[in-house]
Amino acid sequence: MTKYAPARTMDGERLAEADRVAQRRHVTDTSVVSQRHAYVPPIKRTWFMRTKEYRAYMLRESAAVLMGLFTLNLMLGLVLINVGPESWDWWVGLQRNPLVLVLNVLALVAAVIQTVTWDQLVPSIIKVQRGTKFLADGWIIGAGVLLLVIFTALLVAWVGGWI
Repeated sequence: MTKYAPARTMDGERLAEADRVAQRRHVTDTSVVSQRHAYVPPIKRTWFMRTKEYRAYMLRESAAVLMGLFTLNLMLGLVLINVGPESWDWWVGLQRNPLVLVLNVLALVAAVIQTVTWDQLVPSIIKVQRGTKFLADGWIIGAGVLLLVIFTALLVAWVGGWI
């Protein structure tokens, strides 16, 4: 027979003292009884280098920053095309700047990274069952990539006026 240790609880007097301390510190949350803090172990700045999954996560998140900058650039172009022809000409000239060209290339690479890493995550989210067996991960990834290629081709054909 296993004996369990008694649960540690605060007696009424210590609980009341903890409440008084919390009120003196102007704690607005009434559910807080004391100001104790749990131990949080120190985290190294290179925590994301430990595993492949962490590295993929950080790569995906940093790619999102580049794509955000690219989107801001395009939004600036949309605003300036509405302002007038001079503003639009200035923005078109800005696109010839080597820094903007590098941003565009990096944004394209970031888009590919986003696509590849998210496509690799799909099989862990979607499980396709055929009878008693599950479809292999490669088939699910391949179907997603095929749908993306078809959608992109149709979009390019529509914008180009071919359909």
